[in-house]
Amino acid sequence: MKNRYIFLFILFSNFSFSQCLVTTGADLVSCPDDSIFMGGNLTTSGFTPPLTYAWETHRQWVIGSHTFNYFASDFLDDTTSANPKLISQEEGVLNFKLTVTDVNGLSCSDSIGVHFSNFMYTLADAWNYYITEGDSIWLNGFQNIAGTVPPFQYVWKPSTGLSDSTSLGFWAKPKVTTLYKLQITDSLGCSATGNGSYRVHVNPLSVDEN
Repeated sequence: MKNRYIFLFILFSNFSFSQCLVTTGADLVSCPDDSIFMGGNLTTSGFTPPLTYAWETHRQWVIGSHTFNYFASDFLDDTTSANPKLISQEEGVLNFKLTVTDVNGLSCSDSIGVHFSNFMYTLADAWNYYITEGDSIWLNGFQNIAGTVPPFQYVWKPSTGLSDSTSLGFWAKPKVTTLYKLQITDSLGCSATGNGSYRVHVNPLSVDEN
């Protein structure tokens, strides 16, 4: 009986539990027209190659009496790749879960969030104003583009003839007819430019010749 206990002690003392670790990295920001690849900072340890990858997510939208469900395959070009490409924009934050499994069936998971920044554009054309050369006009209250993640920073282009090119309200005194476009940058660092908010027509002064 004594020898059996010694044998069991030796057996369990040589047994070790395998441990794995998956780290997907910091959350990502998706700006319009960006090319985003998931798992760019992916690190793994404790696995025995080859490895398999499985991305998961779920977003549900309820519109009236209809319910729409979206999964990882709706947002990624390949849910079994270590670095799939994001192929669809969303609203807000979408969390993805990555599960890595090795040849022995050992699995570990980690999650990563994607913060989406979308900009909305109006279909309205630029507002038209007419001034005489040398005059100025106060412009305020109209913008045909809006960001989604405040606070915002504003820049009017061109800045020629403007009293303040970083505010929504400003005095404009262009020398020639000018179309002013608004560029908005949101808190995520994403930016977009509208197709023109104000068009100031400048009528030149007539000069009488002797």
